[in-house]
Amino acid sequence: MTQPLVAAVHAADWLVPAITVLALIGAAVSAIRPKVAASPRPQRYDAIPEPLRGHAPEAVQTRWLERGLLIILAGYIMFDRPFAWIHLPGTPLFVGEMVIGIGVVVLLTTKTSVAQLLRHSSSMKALRNFMLWGAALLALNLLPYGLDAIRDSALWYYGIISIFVVILFSARPERVIEWTDHFAWLLPRYLIWFPIAVVLASAGPTSIRVPDSTISVFNHKSGNMAVLASIAIAFLWMADGDNRLFTRRQRIWLTSLATLMIVFTGLQNRGGMVSSAVLMAGLLFLLSTRRSELIMLMIAALVVTASVAVVFDVKIELFGDREISVEQFTTNITSIFDPEAGGERQSSTTAWRLNIWTQVLNDVTDETPITGFGPGPDLGERYDISTDPNQPLRNPHNSHVGILARLGWVGIILWVMLW
Repeated sequence: MTQPLVAAVHAADWLVPAITVLALIGAAVSAIRPKVAASPRPQRYDAIPEPLRGHAPEAVQTRWLERGLLIILAGYIMFDRPFAWIHLPGTPLFVGEMVIGIGVVVLLTTKTSVAQLLRHSSSMKALRNFMLWGAALLALNLLPYGLDAIRDSALWYYGIISIFVVILFSARPERVIEWTDHFAWLLPRYLIWFPIAVVLASAGPTSIRVPDSTISVFNHKSGNMAVLASIAIAFLWMADGDNRLFTRRQRIWLTSLATLMIVFTGLQNRGGMVSSAVLMAGLLFLLSTRRSELIMLMIAALVVTASVAVVFDVKIELFGDREISVEQFTTNITSIFDPEAGGERQSSTTAWRLNIWTQVLNDVTDETPITGFGPGPDLGERYDISTDPNQPLRNPHNSHVGILARLGWVGIILWVMLW
């Protein structure tokens, strides 16, 4: 009798949050058909500066590039790291590099004047300078480090995708509206998929892997999901201010679901929660008319969920030593400001990261302040940060510190100018 009783208690723990999530998902399903068709499509999008219009000819190659970009953007959103690892077996040609290859072919065959496009955009000039600096360091390190130097250069050469997007929008500015519609179609679907993806990433089988790799197909990063949920909120309240894509009721339900997704993933990843908080602060700063409405809606979603969790004492072990509970959420928030409050694991993790970042900062400043270590050297081995032999890390546990390490102080200054 004891074992069935224990099983029943565990099932009850799952029941209340499952009903809550399913109710929100059901509401989101009702919002899954944005009312795009009900609104007349503008014939032209006038927000793009006149000098950028009409430089890239509309050709078959251009349409193939557009499809490739839409596929990889949707793939990265829905499937995260496993999608990024799709590649030609036995080669370093990943899906991102394949689309970049298509874009290069488009540039060569349509004779698009990239230089003319760059001259009319300060942000694209900043991107150009950042990429040129990275390319110069790659040229210096290519012979001694070979393929590793190319792999580490992905932190700047993926910026080419931004240039492709500018080319597409300048060729036909109406694409801005079309891409907005595509994202509106995808938004409720990825918000519904993310809770399932989190569970699969934590409790799903790890033996099913991306072909020719050690990456599980359920390897979803909760921090990425939190940021994408924040982007969904920003899109709902800024990009659709005229209710062309979603009704007010749909916006309310989708915002509530995105808010709970940020909290849910924040139980596992503090970095994603902090990033989401910064993005939400920026959104509230930019909103001029409906700021209080968004604040009250997000607070209401949190209060209702927390009340249900407290009343039924919801505690679910899903993330290893981090459970799904109000106490864990409170602990994670407190530990951001006081690492000791998060227990030994969180305090040691914080100390470990700060120690690595300090070492990188000191080493780059003392040894190679201008160029950094450049692409190629295995920084994971240098700083002993490869915690998993099957998936070794090559860079410090922070993208900004990684840019400082690879591109030096010149690179980090150019990186800041992009922002």
